[in-house]
Amino acid sequence: MLDGTEQFLLNGKDSGFNVLDFWRFQFSNIADMQGRVGEFLVAMALRKEESDNNNGWTLWDINYNGKRVEVKTTSYYQPWRKDGEYSEVRTFGIQQTYPNEDGNPNTYSENKDKSIKVRNNDLYVFVLNIGKNKKEADPLKLEHWRFFVIPTSVIDNECGSNKTISLNKVKTLSDYPEGLMFDELKDYVDRLIYKMERMNTNRFTDIEGSVITKKDGSQYEFRDGKMVKIREATKK
Repeated sequence: MLDGTEQFLLNGKDSGFNVLDFWRFQFSNIADMQGRVGEFLVAMALRKEESDNNNGWTLWDINYNGKRVEVKTTSYYQPWRKDGEYSEVRTFGIQQTYPNEDGNPNTYSENKDKSIKVRNNDLYVFVLNIGKNKKEADPLKLEHWRFFVIPTSVIDNECGSNKTISLNKVKTLSDYPEGLMFDELKDYVDRLIYKMERMNTNRFTDIEGSVITKKDGSQYEFRDGKMVKIREATKK
């Protein structure tokens, strides 16, 4: 992995610019790279040191504790709009692809069934920048981001072969409809993976009756694969 100090050379001699200069020139406007930023933030929250998706074409983005994590990112504010203008977030992409265990869509095997499309990941992390103007949407401010984690099996059950899912639907299926903060993400993902492993399944429907108490005191119970509120918030 490069650290930015590597020099471009001309006939073995220092050219006067390096990899960091290239990064600054080509990738310094990270507000225009929300997908990559969202993936990076999830990786940092999970304490991943290297990217599992360097070329941007793998069938999932992050390998974490034996699970394949797909990151989808969106925001209200877009840099190309006039400041103060924003659009309502509509959907995230959740399209299916052909089954492939190594994550490379260009790798084909004799055992690959091309008649069936699936989602090749175990977990989705939907990432939302909640800012509605340039200042509030500053991607360097971690408090501007929210994270929604949903097992892929729940997406399969609820969305079937749909290619997109709405933000409202994501909030409905998430344990935390308002989204997790950056510093809450790892703990939640770890706990979710633990439940999935303990039950030897990826399905919420197989832990029917489990209750989650949120920070505001409200409680939700897993019923028929969905989170159902069973107690209102007690904290204001």
